[in-house]
Amino acid sequence: MLKPHTIIIVTITGLIIGIVTLLVISSQQPSQKQNETKVIPTTQKIKPDLKYADESGFEFTYSPDLSLKPNDKLSDTQYSQLNITSTKHKGNININVDTTTTSDFSVWEKENKVNTKTNPPKELKIADLSVQQYQVNKKIITIFFDQGVIFSLTLDPADNIAYWITNYNKIIASFKIALPQQEEVSGTTETSDQTIDGGVEYEGEEVIE
Repeated sequence: MLKPHTIIIVTITGLIIGIVTLLVISSQQPSQKQNETKVIPTTQKIKPDLKYADESGFEFTYSPDLSLKPNDKLSDTQYSQLNITSTKHKGNININVDTTTTSDFSVWEKENKVNTKTNPPKELKIADLSVQQYQVNKKIITIFFDQGVIFSLTLDPADNIAYWITNYNKIIASFKIALPQQEEVSGTTETSDQTIDGGVEYEGEEVIE
């Protein structure tokens, strides 16, 4: 049997050990909190759409991750040729503006061997102009005529259909024709741009998605 003074010593020793342990634990807690990595949420800024205006008389808006390259070497029948690519995905959009002797969609369909029986075109409108949109193999071709000129917008999405369809629809929805207008001011003639606004109107189904 332990002596009374031995019990007292053991009790005091236990209390000292307990107090020291509590002090060590409490001193470590602030340092652990300081060592914790603070995660600050970041918000990604969305860049606004850009606007392109072509000298041949059309304009549209497009996403900032697209790259536009006009063709400087045009033939006598070409007004404009524009190649649109992406910095992120394969695929492209080609916009061509050429002279034409017809304004009949059926003539264009025959010349380009487009089978409209198995895959009929979709009807759209840009301002008051009738527009036809065709799906030829894996490409989408949108064309319309205006005063002896044919506009064609060809989409080749490669393997990134969702991405390119979104950008293609954005370009078509914002596409406008800007015609030069002659104005007489104080006996002199000045040229200004008149934009045919109104965006795209859809007849029947919407643009292919």
